[in-house]
Amino acid sequence: MPSFSQVNILGYVGNEVVLKSTGKKNYMQLSIGVTKAYKVNKKWVTRTRWMKVMLFGPYAEYAGDRLKKGDLVYIVGEIDVSEWQKAGVKHYDMYVLGKHIIPMNPDKTVKPDRNYGVPAEEIDAEQIAF
Repeated sequence: MPSFSQVNILGYVGNEVVLKSTGKKNYMQLSIGVTKAYKVNKKWVTRTRWMKVMLFGPYAEYAGDRLKKGDLVYIVGEIDVSEWQKAGVKHYDMYVLGKHIIPMNPDKTVKPDRNYGVPAEEIDAEQIAF
């Protein structure tokens, strides 16, 4: 039986939005701040966790054109892990691989579409890393 992971994040962009390129693929790494409030001894306490989100291809280009630091954004994706070595020691990096991104404070003049702003002809399975 197949299995999958899905993550939904609603939070604020915490870093400058910079579109990067590996030559063939465009990509973007975002830090999304997710804040939780709870009571401890009759006092409200807030805690912010930073989620690393990676976007590739047209999703990264879409985000690069429309997002800036401090924007509220809703992201749907899956958890992924990359493995790398440094000085002979294995390191692991866990992040969310973004599949859909929806700005929650979009420009009112832009009409939303079903591909979250990415034209259907620009979505190519070869460009997307998931």
